[in-house]
Amino acid sequence: MTDLKPKVLVPIFTNLATDYRCYKVVCSLRDMGFEPVIISNKTMSPLGPKWDAFEIRIITRTTLDRGMLNFAEFILRLVPQILFFGKYQMIFVEDGFPLLVCSVFGKFLGKEVIYDSHELWDELDSQIKNTFIKFFWVRWQAYSLLFIKKIICVSPLHIKALKNKYPKKDYFLLPNVPFKYQESLPEQKINHDNIKLIFSGYLRRDTNLEFLFNAIKGKEHISLTIVGEGMAFRFFKQQVEGLGIQDQVTFMGLVPFENIAGLLPGNHIGIDLLGAACSSIDLTWSNKTFDYIQAGLPVLMGTTAGHTELNKEYQVGVQVDPESAEDIIAGIEKLVEEYAHYADNAHKAGEQLCWEHYAKGLEQFVLPQRT
Repeated sequence: MTDLKPKVLVPIFTNLATDYRCYKVVCSLRDMGFEPVIISNKTMSPLGPKWDAFEIRIITRTTLDRGMLNFAEFILRLVPQILFFGKYQMIFVEDGFPLLVCSVFGKFLGKEVIYDSHELWDELDSQIKNTFIKFFWVRWQAYSLLFIKKIICVSPLHIKALKNKYPKKDYFLLPNVPFKYQESLPEQKINHDNIKLIFSGYLRRDTNLEFLFNAIKGKEHISLTIVGEGMAFRFFKQQVEGLGIQDQVTFMGLVPFENIAGLLPGNHIGIDLLGAACSSIDLTWSNKTFDYIQAGLPVLMGTTAGHTELNKEYQVGVQVDPESAEDIIAGIEKLVEEYAHYADNAHKAGEQLCWEHYAKGLEQFVLPQRT
């Protein structure tokens, strides 16, 4: 008789097709000997083949673009999944949306609930203009964490912020780092006559790409590839057209996360001009920065507290005012002038800033009895 693997429930409210972190988490859970069961909402794009190895239950009929209606449907349909549709050893909650339901019913069933925190729900301040909605999410996090002992965070400053409010919890740092490249990358050299920039990520206004567009206007030796979609996709395309730099900027649109790693090598500089739209974002470590580092690319980055902390330790790029075209072009020029130095630092940092480096610690955090 074949031994059945213990099941772990992984609820996540997201566009699963593009959620690389969730995929990495369930891969690690599988490597620990679990059988992950992923509960998610209807995706906005087809799932890639990487997901074929996992059991996925889509429990909503609407997609994320329906907002709170989709969220309410997801929560109502999640409850019976926890109570009746499987025997789970553990609930591993991806981000805060399903947290309260999983926390309460996990406590009721006597199951351990581990929270993988992607952001700080009580530090969204300027991102949430509606006072009632902000009040709702602050209470949602506070009540959820009453029954949770273990919290995973994406940056040291996120851990510090949560630990100040919930000092009795156990914390583990799990940055949004990618898997390591299976093959060694060739040494990247800069071509001063053909400087290739790349941005990969969700397109929203606080990525500040319009300031980058202004910075490279008239500098035809600089080109930019944009990988991703989002709410600001149309806005950025209009900005490019208005400036007349269509020949310099290429929009690739949505790309499955498993294909992004193959697009980065061959470029010269990764772009992460994220602004501090709220405290949660200011304190985070951005996943796109780690993608660039793993590909050996120096990074042009903004001045968030998270970026400052990361760059102080690894010196993988140059920080600039993300809303100043003059500062941005000066930062690009500095990276070009000292390219070998920053590229070498990125290669060295990539040895540590990869999923494999953190996976062993994650297993010890999830299953301390094995150590």
